Amino acid sequence: MQLVLSGQERFTIDSKRFELMAGDIILWNTTRPMTFDVTEKLHKISVLMPLARLRNWLPGSWHLIDNKFARDSTTASLLCALIQSMAPQFLAGRLENSDALTDALMGTLVSTLGPPTSRGEFFERHQLIRIKRFIDTHLNNPDLSLQGIASAHQISLRHLHSLFQSEGQTALQYLISQRLLRCRRDLSNPAMTGRTITEIALGWGFQHPTHFSRRFKSEFGLTPYEFRHTSNAD
Repeated sequence: MQLVLSGQERFTIDSKRFELMAGDIILWNTTRPMTFDVTEKLHKISVLMPLARLRNWLPGSWHLIDNKFARDSTTASLLCALIQSMAPQFLAGRLENSDALTDALMGTLVSTLGPPTSRGEFFERHQLIRIKRFIDTHLNNPDLSLQGIASAHQISLRHLHSLFQSEGQTALQYLISQRLLRCRRDLSNPAMTGRTITEIALGWGFQHPTHFSRRFKSEFGLTPYEFRHTSNAD
């Protein structure tokens, strides 16, 4: 859980992008890919908590919680006041009662989430999460297709498209964005300098280097070569 005190930051979780400013709170966990960029000098407070604690509070829906809570929301207002009132020792992990304070944060978060979603909506959101995980584990397969994804989950192609409508992107856009994020990660990894840009692109399911380069620049504003050179300049 991160509270922005001043400045601006851009988060990407899966393929969703969030712009954060003072008073905003972002919530994420290590089960999903995440990147961030500081767009204006940042002052923030980050609180790390065991994911198991959130699962205890919301065993069936912890993975459906929104990531961003805007500064004018009830959730952000209450959490902001609570986080800022906590002793510095707690934030440094040096208080014996830190477990109780963690539960206070969890309880405050859960109490502001509103009524649970309907059974049908819950099922569809859970189904979408399973499909995303399937896509994530098959990104390196160049033959992965939307029809194949739908068939693997015993749904129609039309239903697959409808599940992604609430995401503001198509299933194909999600697939491509995840491949681009993995390529971006590898291009910035010094341990991967022995692999060419083409090898990395092919390794994550892109079939044509030119198409990959065009997509990469459209997504991140730099060519793969420019990004790799900038990331490893030090």
